[in-house]
Amino acid sequence: MRFARSTVAYRDRMTGPYAEVVLTEAARDLSSVNDQFGGVQPPSDASDRIRDEVLRLTEKAESEVEDLLIQARRDGVKDPAAAVRELDRLASELSDFAEKHR
Repeated sequence: MRFARSTVAYRDRMTGPYAEVVLTEAARDLSSVNDQFGGVQPPSDASDRIRDEVLRLTEKAESEVEDLLIQARRDGVKDPAAAVRELDRLASELSDFAEKHR
């Protein structure tokens, strides 16, 4: 998430192809987490709820990064400031969740 955020925030300082590579890798990493974590069978209902919440958060993040990648490939990110705020919000949600479930 941090690299995706930096790519959007500092898009004017990097080439288009490099930005696309960073966003592609971020989307791929999130997809991999979702695939691996989603395939785990939790041992209890409480674990099920935690898995479901993690997947909800990471799937939202994956969708946001994929949308940004599409925008970057077309005409560029339409509203970089709003995109940075959304990535920050998602990262904060994930961080808060991780802290809560330490």
